[in-house]
Amino acid sequence: MPSMSDDVLVFQDEPAQGAPAKTSTQGWTILIVDDDPDVHEATIFSLSGLSIHGRPLRFVSAYSAAEARRLLEQDDQVAVILLDVVMEDEQSGLTLVRVIRDELALDEVRIILRTGQPGYAPEMDVIRDYDINDYKCKTEFSRTRLYSTLTTALRTYAQLRALKISQQGLERIINASGKLMSEHGWHEFSLGVIKQVTGLLQLDPQGLVCAYRPQQDHDGLRGAAQVLAATGRFRGLEQQQLQALPHPDLVPVIQRGLERGQHVFDEDHLLLVFTTSQGSELAVYLDKPRPLDETERQLLQVFCSNLEVCFENLSIFQQLEDFAYRDQRVGLPNRIAFERHLASETLPAGYRLSLVDIDDFGRFTDTLGSQVGDALLRQVARRLRSELPEAIFIGRIDGDQFGLLGPAEQLVPERVTACFDRPFEVEGQRIVLTVTQGFVDVSQPGGDALRQAGLALKRAKVERRTGALAFSDDMQTDAQRQVQMLQRLRGALGKKQLFLAFQPQVTLQDGSLLGFEALLRWRDDDGQMVPPDQFIPLAESSGLIVGLGEWVARTAFATLAQLQARYRREFRMAINVSIVQFCHPDFRAQLHDCQVSAGVKPEQIELEITESLLMARDKGVLELLEDLADEGFRIAIDDFGTGYSSLRYLADLPIHQLKIDRSFVAPIVNEHSKTTLPDMIQRLGHELGLSVLAEGVETQVQADYLRRMGCLEAQGYMFARPMPLAELCDWLDARLGSQE
Repeated sequence: MPSMSDDVLVFQDEPAQGAPAKTSTQGWTILIVDDDPDVHEATIFSLSGLSIHGRPLRFVSAYSAAEARRLLEQDDQVAVILLDVVMEDEQSGLTLVRVIRDELALDEVRIILRTGQPGYAPEMDVIRDYDINDYKCKTEFSRTRLYSTLTTALRTYAQLRALKISQQGLERIINASGKLMSEHGWHEFSLGVIKQVTGLLQLDPQGLVCAYRPQQDHDGLRGAAQVLAATGRFRGLEQQQLQALPHPDLVPVIQRGLERGQHVFDEDHLLLVFTTSQGSELAVYLDKPRPLDETERQLLQVFCSNLEVCFENLSIFQQLEDFAYRDQRVGLPNRIAFERHLASETLPAGYRLSLVDIDDFGRFTDTLGSQVGDALLRQVARRLRSELPEAIFIGRIDGDQFGLLGPAEQLVPERVTACFDRPFEVEGQRIVLTVTQGFVDVSQPGGDALRQAGLALKRAKVERRTGALAFSDDMQTDAQRQVQMLQRLRGALGKKQLFLAFQPQVTLQDGSLLGFEALLRWRDDDGQMVPPDQFIPLAESSGLIVGLGEWVARTAFATLAQLQARYRREFRMAINVSIVQFCHPDFRAQLHDCQVSAGVKPEQIELEITESLLMARDKGVLELLEDLADEGFRIAIDDFGTGYSSLRYLADLPIHQLKIDRSFVAPIVNEHSKTTLPDMIQRLGHELGLSVLAEGVETQVQADYLRRMGCLEAQGYMFARPMPLAELCDWLDARLGSQE
């Protein structure tokens, strides 16, 4: 489609580009403001020998904003300024713009901002308020692009200069453009176009504005021309598509104008068509009951130049807003838009905010790829919109999490879950999804509804997987408690409140010592012990576990070396490694550094991991396990049987030991106790060639029972509690005798 970027209403013939034309001796003065001499040379070389509108180009150079100001104070014939944004400082170009418009009052000169820094953008209010003609990266200005931009700018400059004698007309143009530039919504902008054009020409406001957006939406469909604003005899046609308008004589005129990208200036109507660099198009149709005189034509011509800039800038504003408030992958409002809606709307009583999280969505993307994952998310978005029409707001909050806002009686968990009863069809595959929900009832604007629903969802994912939970005050209390504990935990290591306790591991045959498990402990400011099951998960979720884990490894290995030197015998040392640590890119290097620095052998170190880490089946995780096992490190599965291990998968892993969880040992109260799980784990370990260690052994009955079924190793209060190093040494002295 033809572009309108260099075309406005033309009422007299102009020489075609490249055709012979009469050249005026009075040239156009082009001021180049840039601190890079190469830019000056390249610009002048690119445009040398050319003429625009029959007049040659005269170049003036300034290498700073201050020098440019002095030149402009002396020369009032500058027509166009090619202005670098960043010179003396990052704001020097924009500061000069303000000087040109405010202090020097140069309204006619055209300003084209250029930058050599991709991604740098001037303040939007500067573009809006100071009639900047164009803004591009220097690399975008090819010779043709620069010539085209200067042609448009010089045409506008010449028209403004010619019309300066008509102060009233000039004020109308500037006033109208300023008002349009201040409009940030399509409807308001479109109404402003009708009002300003008809006011400029002193016509009755009989008109409508249609917008055509050729960009494809997320379903691959092309947008249709739609009425954005209508006045006079067209009132009431807003939001209707062009083809559905009840004006058969009007539709083909607008359609042809949009297709050709050309203005139509007929006896009884006027059609203005504008195209942005992003491809959006605007058609302005106005009834025109009388011919226009020459002054009105000149005013309209200048106004069209300004209107095109306004339309371009509004398109940029809208595009930026779309990026800011709409999720580009699924075409739904994003979290920011959701928060803005909640903050601005007063909802009637009985409304609910629900957060819907797709269970295990990461597995689909890992297996099928991110493109299939995105397509699946788009299908989820479409189904939520179609099957929950009562929801007044649906958005994508984060990742695989969607937000729903609507009447509580309509957004009941069962109805939301029903949206996922049917499989989703993606690229020939049928995919079944389940979801977990957290929700809160809301009625006041602002507040913490989104955060509260998030707390409910977080609790639901732990307690009611594939279920739903409503927010309650205790969730808020727990969240506050965790935040406070996290702050205390951050300072605990520096205050030396964190320390290691070591629990001996022994054989069940004769009680001989095998080694120790290093356990992280926390004694708070008040001397109270903080349970590990409270602060360890918090350290994992916050990422603190990476630093804490390195400290644990370094301290534990150094202690192992110290104990071996003191008692002149080798032990093994077990440390717990969370999935967060194991997946950290620096884990392997940190582990080796701690081991080498302590001077202990890999064979003496046992890494206790959880079943969840194994069942992630991440290729990188498995390769790292294989490498560590090949290097001699022992790998043990902690709390085995409490997770969801696949036995077939387990046989292929580089595992050395299974640890029977204490919850399976506790039911052993006498020799006739019916506890099958310890026996099953022992048999499994035997079949796989793995050693088995029982945790939480507290009584002789338990020790005898485990020994009879073949379990050879144990740890627990029957043998020794976890002890700080000093107590451990006393325990070892009594058991082994000091060798120092």
